[in-house]
Amino acid sequence: MLLRPLSSGTNQTPLNHALYCGAGHRGVALLLLGMFSRYVNRLSDMDFQQPQARKTLRLLRVNFALAMNRGVMQADNTLAASFLQVYIMSKGQQWLTDMVAQISIALRSTTPGEPVALAGHGFRRYAGKMLKAGRDNCSIRRLPHYFARDERVFNAFTEKLDTHRELVFESKCIGRRLRSQLTVLRECLDGRATTYRNKIMPVDRELNRLRGM
Repeated sequence: MLLRPLSSGTNQTPLNHALYCGAGHRGVALLLLGMFSRYVNRLSDMDFQQPQARKTLRLLRVNFALAMNRGVMQADNTLAASFLQVYIMSKGQQWLTDMVAQISIALRSTTPGEPVALAGHGFRRYAGKMLKAGRDNCSIRRLPHYFARDERVFNAFTEKLDTHRELVFESKCIGRRLRSQLTVLRECLDGRATTYRNKIMPVDRELNRLRGM
Protein backbone atom coordinates (compact mmCIF):
# COMPACT_ATOMS: atom_id res chain seq x y z
CA MET A 1 0.00 0.00 0.00
CA LEU A 2 2.86 2.41 0.80
CA LEU A 3 4.17 1.97 -2.74
CA ARG A 4 0.87 2.70 -4.46
CA PRO A 5 -0.20 6.14 -5.76
CA LEU A 6 -2.25 8.17 -3.30
CA SER A 7 -5.03 8.53 -5.87
CA SER A 8 -5.91 7.16 -9.28
CA GLY A 9 -4.50 8.95 -12.30
CA THR A 10 -1.36 10.09 -10.49
CA ASN A 11 2.10 8.71 -9.73
CA GLN A 12 2.28 10.50 -6.38
CA THR A 13 3.24 7.83 -3.82
CA PRO A 14 3.40 8.53 -0.06
CA LEU A 15 7.19 8.89 -0.26
CA ASN A 16 7.02 11.13 -3.30
CA HIS A 17 4.45 13.32 -1.55
CA ALA A 18 6.55 13.58 1.63
CA LEU A 19 9.61 14.58 -0.40
CA TYR A 20 7.58 17.13 -2.35
CA CYS A 21 6.39 18.75 0.90
CA GLY A 22 9.97 19.68 1.76
CA ALA A 23 12.21 19.59 4.81
CA GLY A 24 9.29 19.69 7.24
CA HIS A 25 8.28 16.20 6.11
CA ARG A 26 11.81 14.77 5.98
CA GLY A 27 11.09 12.67 9.07
CA VAL A 28 8.11 11.04 7.35
CA ALA A 29 10.27 10.22 4.33
CA LEU A 30 12.93 8.65 6.56
CA LEU A 31 10.27 6.63 8.36
CA LEU A 32 8.93 5.27 5.06
CA LEU A 33 12.41 4.40 3.82
CA GLY A 34 13.18 2.67 7.09
CA MET A 35 10.04 0.57 6.71
CA PHE A 36 11.05 -0.35 3.16
CA SER A 37 14.48 -1.43 4.37
CA ARG A 38 12.95 -3.48 7.17
CA TYR A 39 10.67 -5.22 4.68
CA VAL A 40 13.65 -6.27 2.56
CA ASN A 41 15.58 -7.58 5.56
CA ARG A 42 12.64 -9.72 6.66
CA LEU A 43 12.13 -11.46 3.31
CA SER A 44 12.69 -15.21 3.43
CA ASP A 45 14.39 -17.33 0.79
CA MET A 46 11.00 -18.55 -0.43
CA ASP A 47 9.74 -14.98 -0.79
CA PHE A 48 12.45 -14.20 -3.34
CA GLN A 49 10.99 -16.78 -5.72
CA GLN A 50 7.60 -15.07 -5.83
CA PRO A 51 6.80 -12.72 -8.76
CA GLN A 52 5.12 -10.27 -6.39
CA ALA A 53 8.30 -9.96 -4.30
CA ARG A 54 10.32 -9.17 -7.43
CA LYS A 55 7.78 -6.56 -8.44
CA THR A 56 7.89 -5.02 -4.96
CA LEU A 57 11.69 -4.87 -5.01
CA ARG A 58 11.59 -3.08 -8.32
CA LEU A 59 9.25 -0.47 -6.86
CA LEU A 60 11.46 -0.14 -3.79
CA ARG A 61 14.46 0.45 -5.99
CA VAL A 62 12.68 3.35 -7.68
CA ASN A 63 11.72 4.83 -4.30
CA PHE A 64 15.25 4.60 -2.90
CA ALA A 65 16.65 6.18 -6.06
CA LEU A 66 14.11 9.01 -5.74
CA ALA A 67 15.14 9.60 -2.12
CA MET A 68 18.80 9.73 -3.10
CA ASN A 69 18.11 12.21 -5.88
CA ARG A 70 16.23 14.44 -3.41
CA GLY A 71 19.12 14.44 -0.93
CA VAL A 72 17.42 12.39 1.80
CA MET A 73 20.53 10.22 2.15
CA GLN A 74 22.38 13.20 3.60
CA ALA A 75 20.19 12.92 6.68
CA ASP A 76 20.72 9.16 7.02
CA ASN A 77 23.56 7.67 5.00
CA THR A 78 22.66 4.14 6.09
CA LEU A 79 19.88 4.30 3.51
CA ALA A 80 22.50 4.20 0.77
CA ALA A 81 23.36 0.68 1.91
CA SER A 82 19.68 -0.27 1.73
CA PHE A 83 19.45 1.09 -1.81
CA LEU A 84 22.49 -0.91 -2.90
CA GLN A 85 21.07 -3.98 -1.20
CA VAL A 86 17.82 -3.74 -3.14
CA TYR A 87 19.59 -2.92 -6.40
CA ILE A 88 22.05 -5.79 -6.19
CA MET A 89 19.27 -8.20 -5.26
CA SER A 90 17.57 -7.48 -8.54
CA LYS A 91 20.46 -6.85 -10.91
CA GLY A 92 23.73 -8.01 -9.39
CA GLN A 93 24.04 -11.66 -10.42
CA GLN A 94 26.46 -11.14 -13.31
CA TRP A 95 28.65 -8.82 -11.26
CA LEU A 96 28.75 -11.36 -8.44
CA THR A 97 29.74 -14.16 -10.81
CA ASP A 98 32.56 -12.10 -12.32
CA MET A 99 33.91 -10.97 -8.94
CA VAL A 100 33.88 -14.51 -7.52
CA ALA A 101 35.94 -15.69 -10.50
CA GLN A 102 38.49 -12.88 -10.09
CA ILE A 103 38.84 -13.36 -6.34
CA SER A 104 39.21 -17.13 -6.76
CA ILE A 105 42.17 -16.52 -9.07
CA ALA A 106 43.72 -14.12 -6.55
CA LEU A 107 43.30 -16.65 -3.73
CA ARG A 108 45.02 -19.38 -5.75
CA SER A 109 47.85 -17.16 -6.92
CA THR A 110 51.28 -17.34 -5.28
CA THR A 111 52.09 -13.81 -6.41
CA PRO A 112 50.71 -10.74 -4.63
CA GLY A 113 47.01 -10.64 -5.48
CA GLU A 114 45.52 -9.06 -2.37
CA PRO A 115 42.09 -10.72 -2.66
CA VAL A 116 40.45 -8.52 -0.03
CA ALA A 117 41.66 -5.33 -1.74
CA LEU A 118 40.42 -6.71 -5.06
CA ALA A 119 36.98 -7.42 -3.58
CA GLY A 120 36.77 -3.96 -2.02
CA HIS A 121 37.79 -2.23 -5.22
CA GLY A 122 35.30 -4.26 -7.24
CA PHE A 123 32.44 -3.40 -4.92
CA ARG A 124 33.25 0.31 -4.81
CA ARG A 125 33.45 0.41 -8.60
CA TYR A 126 30.13 -1.41 -8.95
CA ALA A 127 28.49 0.73 -6.27
CA GLY A 128 29.64 3.89 -8.02
CA LYS A 129 28.08 2.79 -11.28
CA MET A 130 24.82 1.83 -9.62
CA LEU A 131 24.50 5.04 -7.66
CA LYS A 132 24.87 7.00 -10.90
CA ALA A 133 22.53 4.80 -12.86
CA GLY A 134 19.29 6.49 -11.84
CA ARG A 135 16.33 4.77 -13.35
CA ASP A 136 16.56 1.37 -14.85
CA ASN A 137 13.87 -0.19 -16.98
CA CYS A 138 15.41 -3.60 -17.48
CA SER A 139 13.46 -6.64 -16.36
CA ILE A 140 14.50 -8.08 -13.03
CA ARG A 141 16.23 -11.43 -12.98
CA ARG A 142 15.67 -14.19 -10.50
CA LEU A 143 16.73 -12.97 -7.07
CA PRO A 144 19.60 -14.75 -5.31
CA HIS A 145 18.91 -15.11 -1.59
CA TYR A 146 22.46 -14.53 -0.44
CA PHE A 147 22.33 -10.76 -0.89
CA ALA A 148 19.81 -10.20 1.88
CA ARG A 149 22.11 -9.82 4.90
CA ASP A 150 25.71 -10.39 5.96
CA GLU A 151 24.47 -12.76 8.64
CA ARG A 152 22.67 -14.90 6.07
CA VAL A 153 25.77 -15.03 3.88
CA PHE A 154 27.94 -16.13 6.80
CA ASN A 155 25.43 -18.73 7.99
CA ALA A 156 25.19 -20.21 4.48
CA PHE A 157 28.99 -20.33 4.31
CA THR A 158 29.44 -22.08 7.67
CA GLU A 159 26.59 -24.48 6.92
CA LYS A 160 28.36 -25.63 3.77
CA LEU A 161 31.65 -25.97 5.63
CA ASP A 162 30.02 -28.11 8.31
CA THR A 163 28.24 -30.24 5.72
CA HIS A 164 31.48 -30.97 3.87
CA ARG A 165 33.81 -30.84 6.85
CA GLU A 166 35.38 -34.23 6.19
CA LEU A 167 36.08 -33.38 2.56
CA VAL A 168 37.46 -29.92 3.35
CA PHE A 169 39.55 -30.55 6.44
CA GLU A 170 40.41 -34.25 6.41
CA SER A 171 40.78 -35.35 2.80
CA LYS A 172 43.63 -34.67 0.41
CA CYS A 173 41.31 -33.11 -2.17
CA ILE A 174 41.73 -29.65 -0.64
CA GLY A 175 45.12 -27.98 -0.55
CA ARG A 176 46.63 -26.70 2.69
CA ARG A 177 46.43 -23.06 1.67
CA LEU A 178 42.75 -23.21 0.70
CA ARG A 179 41.98 -25.02 3.94
CA SER A 180 43.73 -22.27 5.89
CA GLN A 181 41.91 -19.57 3.91
CA LEU A 182 38.52 -21.11 4.72
CA THR A 183 39.45 -21.26 8.40
CA VAL A 184 40.45 -17.58 8.37
CA LEU A 185 37.14 -16.57 6.80
CA ARG A 186 35.14 -18.55 9.33
CA GLU A 187 36.99 -17.14 12.32
CA CYS A 188 37.25 -13.52 11.20
CA LEU A 189 33.80 -12.95 9.69
CA ASP A 190 31.82 -14.27 12.65
CA GLY A 191 29.97 -11.75 14.80
CA ARG A 192 26.87 -9.80 13.87
CA ALA A 193 27.81 -6.79 16.02
CA THR A 194 31.37 -6.56 14.67
CA THR A 195 31.99 -3.64 12.33
CA TYR A 196 32.95 -4.11 8.70
CA ARG A 197 36.44 -2.71 9.28
CA ASN A 198 37.12 -4.96 12.27
CA LYS A 199 36.16 -7.98 10.19
CA ILE A 200 37.88 -7.15 6.93
CA MET A 201 41.25 -5.91 8.22
CA PRO A 202 42.14 -9.26 9.89
CA VAL A 203 40.92 -11.13 6.80
CA ASP A 204 43.08 -8.96 4.56
CA ARG A 205 46.13 -9.45 6.76
CA GLU A 206 45.75 -13.22 7.11
CA LEU A 207 44.92 -13.96 3.47
CA ASN A 208 47.91 -11.97 2.27
CA ARG A 209 50.09 -13.83 4.77
CA LEU A 210 48.89 -17.17 3.39
CA ARG A 211 49.85 -16.32 -0.20
CA GLY A 212 53.27 -17.86 0.26
CA MET A 213 51.96 -21.25 1.36
